[in-house]
Amino acid sequence: VHDKHIPEPFLLKIYSALTGGLAPLCHLAKPFLKSYGGFRETVPERLGKFSPELDKIREIRGNRKLVWIHAVSVGEAAVAGALLEPIRLKCPDSLVAISTVTLTGREFINRNMKPDLLFFLPFDLPRVVNRLVDKLKPDCFIDIEVELWPNLLRKLKRDGVPMALANGRISDRAANPPAIWKPILSWALSSFDALFMRSSEDVERVIALGAPKNNVHLAGNLKFAAAGKPPNPDDRAKLRKILNVFEQGRLMVAGSTHPGEDEQIIRAWTDLNNGMLPVNLGTMTLVIAPRHLEQVPNVVSLVRKSGNDVMLWTQVSKSGGLPSDIRAVVVDTIGELIKLYGAADVAFVGGSLVPRGGHNVLEPVAGGVPTLHGPSMSNFHDLVRVLGDAGLIIKVDDTESLARTALECLTGIDIDDYRRRSSDLISRQLRAAEIISDWVVTNLAR
Repeated sequence: VHDKHIPEPFLLKIYSALTGGLAPLCHLAKPFLKSYGGFRETVPERLGKFSPELDKIREIRGNRKLVWIHAVSVGEAAVAGALLEPIRLKCPDSLVAISTVTLTGREFINRNMKPDLLFFLPFDLPRVVNRLVDKLKPDCFIDIEVELWPNLLRKLKRDGVPMALANGRISDRAANPPAIWKPILSWALSSFDALFMRSSEDVERVIALGAPKNNVHLAGNLKFAAAGKPPNPDDRAKLRKILNVFEQGRLMVAGSTHPGEDEQIIRAWTDLNNGMLPVNLGTMTLVIAPRHLEQVPNVVSLVRKSGNDVMLWTQVSKSGGLPSDIRAVVVDTIGELIKLYGAADVAFVGGSLVPRGGHNVLEPVAGGVPTLHGPSMSNFHDLVRVLGDAGLIIKVDDTESLARTALECLTGIDIDDYRRRSSDLISRQLRAAEIISDWVVTNLAR
């Protein structure tokens, strides 16, 4: 039950007053808002022109309970998917609504799960979020990781909606916020009835930031559940056939790469094929998936500058297979990286050879694939610690160590033992989804 006597900080009142007058300005600014990813076309919904499905939610739900999960983008959407199944199993008569912020998050949810309602979270303008909450009338709200919108939290709290933070993570930067923001951050964290954190370090950090100790729980990492089951051997074989990788050949998949590291990956792959790889292992095929699709043309250009031919993944898929004389593929789609990881012999996770904080190393590990990453992994320090201690991921520092370590993975790792250890570790972490879905059951029963 919310403590309605927790005082609202003065900065929150200023924020609410300022954002209260922004809606007309946002409408006027629509022509000037960037259109990357179709953002401009979603502005009306983000300003309160809700979809027909959302407008009719009261008729659709009848007397059923409604669980609202907010997942800002693709990574959080995958976590929401890990919660969806246990919630539906335990609360079969309830509806699940999922909100997101990005188009890629929405596309991922549409493709991989079937919530009863999917919508863009509006801008955090008081009048707009108040209308949204009044329409939804959620019976509980789950915020994935730490996406704190003050006006939304304020409305949910005032309406007495039970709120949980799921898969809570406090980054190095968030652990030391500017002093001016500390009161509003403490208030926001105190608004949650339960904060389910990923690691003991996250527990300590969120309490230090002002979350009530009794509301904080160590639940484990939902991304272990989101990683899902290892790939089906038939699916792996099918993908390797499409990529023309057979017994005499190996496959490296480099995922979520950023400018500045694509060049290093391509050089390491070229070195492997220019004498490093033993003859009995054949030729190395490289599949490289840029984190942002607008980087695809640049990555294609880099591969060609290295003296290699290349195809786009969409071209390979449409043509039925990769020609034997082409050994590089650039992924120009969203949502297929996990299955491509599962087909690999070795994986590299990007955003880590450049100072970007890394990306999710669990995805290839869950597929039973030896996984490499660079030194910049601050966004996933808990995963890196757990997986590193288990010997399931290896840090590399540059082009030379990437090529050398990839070769060591291909020649020195017992792959059956690796897959067994990976499966055992993930199984031990799966309790997070059960703990949070039990919280939902308890609150829906009130």
